[in-house]
Amino acid sequence: MNLPARILVIQKNQQWSQSLHPVLQRLGFDITLCKTLAEATFWITHQKIPLVLMDMGKEITAEDMAFLRLAREQNPHLSIMVLRDTGATMDRALPIEWGADDCLCKPLDARELMAKLKRMQERHRLSHRHQHALCLRFSQFTLDRHHRRLWWNGEKIVGLTEREFQLLLCLIEAANEVLSREKLAVMVCGRALHDMDRSIDVMVARLRKKLRAFHGAETLIRSVRGEGYFFGGNVKWG
Repeated sequence: MNLPARILVIQKNQQWSQSLHPVLQRLGFDITLCKTLAEATFWITHQKIPLVLMDMGKEITAEDMAFLRLAREQNPHLSIMVLRDTGATMDRALPIEWGADDCLCKPLDARELMAKLKRMQERHRLSHRHQHALCLRFSQFTLDRHHRRLWWNGEKIVGLTEREFQLLLCLIEAANEVLSREKLAVMVCGRALHDMDRSIDVMVARLRKKLRAFHGAETLIRSVRGEGYFFGGNVKWG
C-alpha cells in the first residue's frame, strides 16, 4: 500500500486522535501531531507535508479558515481531510469551500476514512509526479499548461475561456476523482457557491459543447448525480 510517509494530524480532541494513531501507523504513516494551528502552520511552511488530517470539531473558527487558506496557498498539491462533529450539509461544505479536499463527520467509519485517504494520496502522488509536465494529451487533444491553450490534432486551437481552461485542467489533475460543484467553484472561480447557483453546471455544459465539436465530450467529462464531475479520459503526461 503506497501511502505517504508523513501525515500531519491536527487535533482538537485528544481521545479521538489517540484512538486513530494505531490505525494510521499500521498503514505506514509517519504521524506528526500538532495541538495548535500555529504549530501546524510551522510544519506546512517549513516541511514537505503531503497530507493533513484536521480535526475541526463542532465549531469552525476564523483561525481554522485562515489555516486552510494558508495551507492551500503554500502548497496547492497538499491534500487536506477535515473531520467534523456535526453532519449538516453546510457544516461539511464550508471546509471544502475554504480549501479542504474532503470532510467527514463523526462518528467515523474507519473503512470510509481509509478509502478516502488512499484516494487523496493517489491524487497527490500523480500531481507530484506530473507537476512539471507542460503538455497533457488525451483523445487527440493536447493541453498546453504553459501557454494555457488546448489544441486538436496539434493543429487547431479550441477556443476556451480562462475559466473553462482551468476547469478542464482541474478535472484532469484530479486523477479520476469526483470533484463537487462546491470545490470546483473554489478552484476555478475563487469563491463559494450560493443558493441555487448553477454557474459550474453552466460552465461544464459550455466546455462539453466546445469539446463535442471534435470529440464525444460526455465520455471525457462525466457527471455523478448529487456529487459532481470527473474526467474520464486517458491522459498522457509530458
